[in-house]
Amino acid sequence: MRKIVSAGCLCIDLMPEFGFTPDSTAEIFVPGSLVRMEGMRFATGGSVGNTGVALSKLGCDVSLVGQVGEDLLGGLLLERLKDAGCDTSAVKVNPALPTSYSVVLAPAGIDRIILHSSAANDTFDLSCIDFSALKGAELFHLGYPTSMRSLAADNGKATRDILMTARAEGMITSLDFSYPNDELRACDWPSIIRNILPAADLVFPSIEEALMMLRPDLYAKLRAESDDVLPLVTPEILADIADELIGFGAACVSLKCGSRGFYVKTASKARLAQVPGMTDERASVWSDRECFSPTYRVDRVVNACGAGDTSIAGFLAAFLRGATPEGCADFACAVGAVCVAAPSATEGIISYEAIREKIDGGWEKRALDGSFSRFVNIAKI
Repeated sequence: MRKIVSAGCLCIDLMPEFGFTPDSTAEIFVPGSLVRMEGMRFATGGSVGNTGVALSKLGCDVSLVGQVGEDLLGGLLLERLKDAGCDTSAVKVNPALPTSYSVVLAPAGIDRIILHSSAANDTFDLSCIDFSALKGAELFHLGYPTSMRSLAADNGKATRDILMTARAEGMITSLDFSYPNDELRACDWPSIIRNILPAADLVFPSIEEALMMLRPDLYAKLRAESDDVLPLVTPEILADIADELIGFGAACVSLKCGSRGFYVKTASKARLAQVPGMTDERASVWSDRECFSPTYRVDRVVNACGAGDTSIAGFLAAFLRGATPEGCADFACAVGAVCVAAPSATEGIISYEAIREKIDGGWEKRALDGSFSRFVNIAKI
């Protein structure tokens, strides 16, 4: 079992169950109406809850780091995380703050709507982390600094401090983004990201998030053409974004492309050699690579909430097992596929070995379309 730290945004997801299929959101949000619902699901959420629990289910020894309140939701959240096999001893319980939560509205056939309270996440910083309790961890994954007030402030200083401390402890550093919330959207994200990335080895934004923060004019142009920008994204756009992030200092950039797949581009051998535990032979294999893995087919998408977080867990689990860039991208897509086939982010995650059996058993992938067809068959782990 490989020891991994999953830190950052931690919340509990409240998921009302719809007993009907609405035609649109207008059918749900009608002032003065009473909308009849079924049950309520309570799921771990945020990067810590989704990526951390998925890593645990994939066979990793996971320590969680975040901040919750000393309230009903905080107690329930910690209980669920412990039940998932995660070590919560490094989660800070702050009696002065409420626990972060998301109300996830995900009726069938309509993209999810998330009502989110940042709460305790907004003051999370280096002072909340006891690194002495994390000894022996190989990798430190930090999620959603783009939606946490303290981590975005002062040009991302707190985010950089956390990652630099993890690196000084000998850990590989991994970083996931999210859409900036309304309060943080106006931040100078190119400057913040440029300041943070020298401390990050593995970086995992979605292409939409990266475009919004680094190419706002292009993002606006694509949104004007379609509400869904994914079909408009080309390999050239992916490479351009990845090159900029590598230029900022990242060793490997993975761009999540939703239902289309997972794109990976890596830096030079000299930069890869700086990743803790990276041998000369493996740095040669990983350097100057580019690949794209299309998604695996599922019978029915039940809920896409957390698919990006869990696909990162798949990538990291494969990476720590010695996989190639192609193998990591492939396994990321496989974990994302089992995620979306279940009602909540981690409910459908099965063991690493069981997912490998599905892949090796001939699990069908979506075809590479258009200009993406230049990416040849994805190598297996």
